[in-house]
Amino acid sequence: MLITHTPYSPLALLIPRLGAYSGRGFATMAATTERKEPPKAVIELFDVLREESLNRMKDFEANHLFSLVWAYSTAKRLDKQLYEACLDRVRQLGNKKDEAKGRGVGERPSPVDMDEMDTTVPAVLHETKHLSVIWKPAHWHVSVTSAIAGAAEEEVVDDTTDEETEARDSAVRTVSSANGNASGLQEWIEEAYPGYPIARDRHHAHGILHRLDVGTSGPLLLAHSYKGFYMGRLVFCSHQIDKEYVALVKGHMGTVGEKIVISDRIKILKSTLDNGQSYSTICVVAPDGKPSLTEAAPVAHYYDGSGVEYSLVLVKLHTGRTHQIRLVVPSSRGSPSCCSPQSAHGTHRASLSMRSEVRQPDRPRGS
Repeated sequence: MLITHTPYSPLALLIPRLGAYSGRGFATMAATTERKEPPKAVIELFDVLREESLNRMKDFEANHLFSLVWAYSTAKRLDKQLYEACLDRVRQLGNKKDEAKGRGVGERPSPVDMDEMDTTVPAVLHETKHLSVIWKPAHWHVSVTSAIAGAAEEEVVDDTTDEETEARDSAVRTVSSANGNASGLQEWIEEAYPGYPIARDRHHAHGILHRLDVGTSGPLLLAHSYKGFYMGRLVFCSHQIDKEYVALVKGHMGTVGEKIVISDRIKILKSTLDNGQSYSTICVVAPDGKPSLTEAAPVAHYYDGSGVEYSLVLVKLHTGRTHQIRLVVPSSRGSPSCCSPQSAHGTHRASLSMRSEVRQPDRPRGS
């Protein structure tokens, strides 16, 4: 797990307490809340749709495949044959897009030494032929508006024009600049990967495969090619990626080692700039919001020099709602997260881990 700290943050004093946890993450915690088996009629429908999907695989575009894999994985009905068929299809689509746009060539940033890196600027931590793991510092925003990226992040897919996309990106930059957070990761990617077409393609999120909140630092997966982007998206949609964070919470939150499962609903509220452009920056816990699922486990408690108590918490996300950690983790115990607007310092740290195999259904098909 990647853990760093900002100067003068209480998190620095608590990091040694993570030694026993950092290598295991949530490996020792109980399994995720059990899901009930769907009704027989629903299972039969999934089976019929599975066969139809396999027969029509060549007709599907990338978004269709992301939605298909996400639905079957969420319902625990994703089997190896269906997943590999979808994977073969996205490879074909990715290769076709790379041939049309041009394959990436030229120099790109080399991986840095993580023990000596400057955590205030982006950097490459690791790379393969099609993917890189890049470091996103706190106060760098990821304001991509890709419909493809949104589909795999469980958001509404919209068909925006170039003008609408630019207007929305401009609104995000304006708000970020007003808050003193004007650094955009997508601009850094465009400059760092000038010979790679996907780096300039905002409809494919500049190659960024997922998001982190502006106040959160941690690793992000970046694709150098459309093939890598599509394959990476499919991995996310099949729930093979675990998202784990370290959060500093003001106040006392639970017992060390206690697992807390939080299933609050999160609603995004709209605001409007002076030029009339609307943007979504305010999120609240509300009964009519979208469902979310979060696991949290307190690691340590700490009192600063003035007697204020802090809790260091490991967090695992099962959904990707905007501002999910800063909303649901504090709300579960009534304490603000230290990267929320109510607090002065501290930040979230994120880590990613990938399971090596596609999860299989709980029981054999047809039984």
